[in-house]
Order: sequence, then structure tokens, then C-alpha cells
Amino acid sequence: MKPKMNKILLYIVLLLLTNSAYSKHSDKIPRFVATKSDHVNARKGPGITYPLSWVFVKKSVPLKIISEFEDWRKVEDMKGYAGWVHSSVLTRNRSAIVTCQGQCNMHKSKNPGSKIVAILQNGLICNISKVSSPYTRLVCKNIKGWVLNSDIWGLLGEEK
Repeated sequence: MKPKMNKILLYIVLLLLTNSAYSKHSDKIPRFVATKSDHVNARKGPGITYPLSWVFVKKSVPLKIISEFEDWRKVEDMKGYAGWVHSSVLTRNRSAIVTCQGQCNMHKSKNPGSKIVAILQNGLICNISKVSSPYTRLVCKNIKGWVLNSDIWGLLGEEK
């Protein structure tokens, strides 16, 4: 019974090592994430001993990961401010910020002639449901619809 138990234990250890190695190095940089809560510290370096640069005070703020060190992510916000954030306070659930001048229309479908379901204000944060260039399907305060990719921030160049 002991050799069988050793084989099972070895299999579990190998599985865990493979999964952790894959998860740490499989994501491309840059990529987008969002803040998990309404209090996220951004630091000058990758660790709690580094001083704070600023604090994000809103949940779901989209951030671009531009570098990684262990469990720390160097992120950049829409204005280009960069800081180091611990990975535990970030989520892969993507969001976007509306950047159109004044207002922009959210349509029922990708067809620009389709029904307008909402008029979005500059600065509104919405969840990304699907990216399909040149449009993205957003969920903004429980309203779903399509907006032009050029009217939001939170997409990579190849997604636009």
C-alpha cells in the first residue's frame, strides 16, 4: 500500500507544480485586469516595504499589466500612471472606461443603425462581455449593448 500512496502523492505534487508554473508564465504582457475592491494600493515597487504611490478607490477600474515580479503586477491606468499592485487584489474580469467626448451611444446590436439602448457618459466604468472588432459588448449598470472600441479604454491594440 505504501508504494501506491507514494505514486499518488508524487502525481499530486507534479500536477501542482505544473499548474503553478503554467499559471505564472502563460499570460501575455501587456494584458488588462481590473481592481477587485474599492481600496487597492499601488506601490513604487513590488513589495509591501515600498511606499504607496496612490490608492484606487473604485472597484472594477481597468488596468493594463505592463510587468510582473512574483505575485506583484506593475499596472498602468488610463492616464498612464504606473505602480505595483499585488495580484490578489486584481481580477481577470475585464472592464472598460467610456472615453468618448460628451456622450456615446450603446446599441442593441453591432449594427450602428440598431436601436440605442443607452447613452453613455465619459468616465463611466462598464464590464466587458465580448470584444468583436470594431465593437465591444458592455454591461453598464445592468444594461447590455455594443459600443465602438474607439469609445472605450481597456482594450489592447489588436482588439481594436
